[in-house]
Amino acid sequence: MNSSGEFSVFIRSFDSLESRMLAGSQDAHSVFWSPDGKVLYSTANGKLWRTSFNPDTRVLVGDLPSFMFSGLGSTLNV
Repeated sequence: MNSSGEFSVFIRSFDSLESRMLAGSQDAHSVFWSPDGKVLYSTANGKLWRTSFNPDTRVLVGDLPSFMFSGLGSTLNV
């Protein structure tokens, strides 16, 4: 969280000391990796996003129901 209270996601490769902000991750809250570790999912502003890293791409998966804005349900199948 920055000084204005905005959340963002930062990632760092294990072979680097530098972290970088994930593009488009402003206001992200719930973040989780896919089982194979190749894709990062995040929620922001009532939407679910999928980010791949080779090449860097961010795709809107869909809108979240209002009751899920604070996290993901255990039945989400992506």
